[in-house]
Amino acid sequence: MPTPMLTSRPLGRKFVRHRTEPERGRGIELARGRGTDRRVFVKWDDGTQQMHDKSDILPEGKTMKVSKSQLRRIIKEAVTGKTLFITHGDYGYIGLKDDAGNEYSLGEIIGELLDTGKALEIFDLNHGAQERAQEKLQTKREQPGAAGPMESWDSDVFDQYYDVDNEKAVHAWAKMNAFTVKEFEGEEGLGDDGDWQQDEYPEQAQASREAAWEEENY
Repeated sequence: MPTPMLTSRPLGRKFVRHRTEPERGRGIELARGRGTDRRVFVKWDDGTQQMHDKSDILPEGKTMKVSKSQLRRIIKEAVTGKTLFITHGDYGYIGLKDDAGNEYSLGEIIGELLDTGKALEIFDLNHGAQERAQEKLQTKREQPGAAGPMESWDSDVFDQYYDVDNEKAVHAWAKMNAFTVKEFEGEEGLGDDGDWQQDEYPEQAQASREAAWEEENY
């Protein structure tokens, strides 16, 4: 079944409930048809994803951000692979790729954990400090400045500056999305295309990204 057309920029997506089937619990509206297309695509708390008529979906009022890449991944979930390959490299590098060829950045998966309220336990701190660390990370995510979007940050930024246990974050996200995890060292986890490479000098690469961002925005 064709899905509603998606926009290219992050949009506020609403938590919703089904008008006549309250047993479904709460869902997230991922996409909505345009014009005469009355379909709404929803992911429910139990992990199921389904199209509904607009008249059957009621907004709950709370919103969250879902990027275009996240939308595409969720919509394709029924036909994509369910194994997540984790490659560890130098300088804390973590590469993530599933067996359907989809690649994910550490910042992308941590952002999804923040959006779904499942990020608290990924911080390598005691309970009270976890909440403060989460608030600090969320604030920087919303106001990144020269660092640029969180999805583009180097892997070691999260554990060095925000007390994130990167391994916990990856495994929490994999569990949330029903992935089986396989880990590799070096470049063993690369796909057949051979184009999944890490930066040889990640600090310089990050500095270059920040300089490019400043040139574009100032």
